[in-house]
Amino acid sequence: MTENIRKNIPSSPPSSFVFPMDICSEEKRTALPFTDIPAGAWYEEGVRYAWCHGLMAGTSPTLFSPRLPLSRGMAVTILHRLESCPSPKGESRFSDVKPGYYWSEAVLWAGEKGIVLGCGRGKFRPEEPITREQLAALFYRLAQVSSGKQEEIMPTEFADFADARLISRYALPAFQWALEQKLIQGTRRRRLFPRRSATRAQMAVLLHRWQRYGGAKTI
Repeated sequence: MTENIRKNIPSSPPSSFVFPMDICSEEKRTALPFTDIPAGAWYEEGVRYAWCHGLMAGTSPTLFSPRLPLSRGMAVTILHRLESCPSPKGESRFSDVKPGYYWSEAVLWAGEKGIVLGCGRGKFRPEEPITREQLAALFYRLAQVSSGKQEEIMPTEFADFADARLISRYALPAFQWALEQKLIQGTRRRRLFPRRSATRAQMAVLLHRWQRYGGAKTI
């Protein structure tokens, strides 16, 4: 169901990450308008899901830009849409998140819920690319907010992943949980790339997997 997802994006300064969109109709769900999404690509169904449910738009009417890094502000905006765009109640805790930007309301909401914690010194850095481990942490915290309880984590064997030692301490529970829920699976060469910038394609795939995990209660 898509009725609970708000169709209108708050007005904001121009951004290469945002393009006006509406939730697509049933008859359009089989055809993507983006010329840079090859048929059969590993992210094709994720992009279709995110676009059809009004969670992500293109960077232009015909481009999705799947390899473009995802900014921290855009990542939180997408999660805000996923939760039907609830209204925040207070003021921003971050000095670099001012009213009037497309991410402003979303970051304020996420800060109130404890989904985002910032980057220290009262900053959020909304325009910086989000890393894969930061994105895993956002979904992990969102799961706790959605369920109203601490997510149970079974010990995960990281030995199979060559770069597991690079996961930051704060992100270890999030990565354990994401691997258990199959939100993150790693590459064929058994790497997680925790500190690499996440891409728009990866975000779309995570949203599709999240829906199958059962976290997206409004979709």
